[in-house]
This record gives sequence, C-alpha cells and structure tokens, in this order.
Amino acid sequence: MIWLTWRQHRKQGLYTLLGLVALAAFIVPTGLAMRRDLDRLVGQRCATGGELCDRGVNQFIDTYSPLLHVSVLLLAVPLLFGLFWGAPLVAREIEQDTHRMIWTQGISRRHWAWTKTGLLGGAVAVLAAGYGWGISWWYAPLQIRESRFTEVFFDVQGVVPVGYTLFAVALGLYAGTLLPKVMSAMAVTLPAYIAARLAVGMYARPASWRRSPAASRSTTTST
Repeated sequence: MIWLTWRQHRKQGLYTLLGLVALAAFIVPTGLAMRRDLDRLVGQRCATGGELCDRGVNQFIDTYSPLLHVSVLLLAVPLLFGLFWGAPLVAREIEQDTHRMIWTQGISRRHWAWTKTGLLGGAVAVLAAGYGWGISWWYAPLQIRESRFTEVFFDVQGVVPVGYTLFAVALGLYAGTLLPKVMSAMAVTLPAYIAARLAVGMYARPASWRRSPAASRSTTTST
C-alpha cells in the first residue's frame, strides 16, 4: 500500500513541492530584506528614541506595507490542498474504476482507506507545518505595529495553517466520497470551505474573543 500510494501521488507531491519552493523563492529574499531594513531603520534609530525612531518606523511600514496584500493569497493555500489532495483521493479511484482492482487484491476497504488517508494526511500535515513556520518567519518584521492575533496574521502562521489544511483535505475527501467525480467533488469543496472560513471569521472567532480573559481585562480597563 505504501508503494502504491507513492506511485499514485508522486506527481501530486512533486507539484506541491515545486509550488512551495516557488513560494520560498519569494519569502526568503523579501524576509531577509525586511530584517535588514528593520534593523537599519528601526533598530538602530530606536536605540536612542525620539523623532528618528518614529520616522524610521513609518518609513519601514510605507516600504513594506504592500506585502500585506499577499496575505489574501496565502489564505488560499489550505484550500488548494483540499481541492487537489482531498477531493481526488476517493473520487478519482471510483471515477476511473481502479477501486475495483485495488479492493480485490487481498486488502479490505478499511485497510485501504486508513493507509492511504493516513499516509497522505501525514504528508499534508508536514508540508503545512513547514509552510506555517516559513510564513511565521516572513511575517515577523511586518508585525511592528500589528499583533500576530489579528485575523489575517493569525490565520497564516504557526499551527493554524495546519488545522485549516487538514480540514480542507478532510472536506475534499468527504465530498469525493459523496460525489465520486473529481470535478464535482472540487466544485463542492470550494464553496463549502469558503463558507466555513467565513463562519469562523465572522462568528466563531468574535464569540470566542468576547469570552476570553483578555477581552474581559480590556473591557475592565476601558471602563
């Protein structure tokens, strides 16, 4: 099963690695440039404080604030995993009738499902963790005036992309099980994931923030 899974998904993994390498080719040079300018414009000037410090911070933000728009594109990375890893996982097997051969080769459907989803889920988790760590490193200089817990910053850093990516893959897998056509499964995964993300951003996160101790302390302080 391990060899079969590798044979079936090696091109998929290769394309994913190439995409992540292309992303790294963007974030590594810009991340290093931001750190150099942060030290030059902010670190050195703010050591003595005063007007030069404020001017350096404003100059840094004016230079690199356009990179914040990249956040909108980064939010789509977990969705791409769901579309191109999760949706075809079962749907392609049934659509191409290869499941008939696989399930008659001495392994049960449950064995096939657990092995394949476990291997691909583990690979996706590792790739998403690497992606989340890289984006966390890249975003650090941009948080000079923003908290990492603001909506866009929070959603693309650390373990959060891992959770969203695994959710997107599970959603695509479920859609492919219900609708055993790859394009149909992808067509369902796309709006379902967007709806879930909007629900989290608009309802779940504000509600959890209102119940959090930090919100209570800030309310008490303001009053």
